[in-house]
Amino acid sequence: MYESLGFKETGRAEHAVERGGHWFDEVVYEAPVSMLLERIAAEESARAEGEKLEEQRFEAERQSDRIARR
Repeated sequence: MYESLGFKETGRAEHAVERGGHWFDEVVYEAPVSMLLERIAAEESARAEGEKLEEQRFEAERQSDRIARR
């Protein structure tokens, strides 16, 4: 999964973590800093756009609540 996001597996330790009687591997991934910064910027932009749309929707609902109903 992480490989599809641009990460490369650089290390693995088998049976490194035990939780609830089950052993799991520890996997180390690396990615270029520039790629990670681009992803962070894209997520921040998407979040800001979503918040803007949510604010517009909220304002539209508030205005419709003010309209007199017969």
